[in-house]
Amino acid sequence: MSVMHVTFCQAPSTAHSSPIAWAELIQRGKQLYEISRIEVSNAFRNRGYGSLLLRQITDAADVMDIRLRLWPAASDDGMALAALIAWYERNGFAPAVGQQYLVRLPRQAK
Repeated sequence: MSVMHVTFCQAPSTAHSSPIAWAELIQRGKQLYEISRIEVSNAFRNRGYGSLLLRQITDAADVMDIRLRLWPAASDDGMALAALIAWYERNGFAPAVGQQYLVRLPRQAK
């Protein structure tokens, strides 16, 4: 099992260089990674950074021909589960048939 962390940080010119957003991915098979967590710093929420990070992950998965899966769960900041699922669906994830998780198949790399 391999664990990978992906971060999106502020520009190096800023005094505060902690991540704006980060994700944890766990390798579950040769061509399958599970997104176990995506977080955005409180100060930067609702500005599109989570979407930008997810797009970086899905673009890389497409290039590497990797499937992604995740189990959506209500967030600590009160984001409703239905809104979270809709956000993932807008980013190419779909419910797996007969399962509780969402999956995203790789798209053809351009």
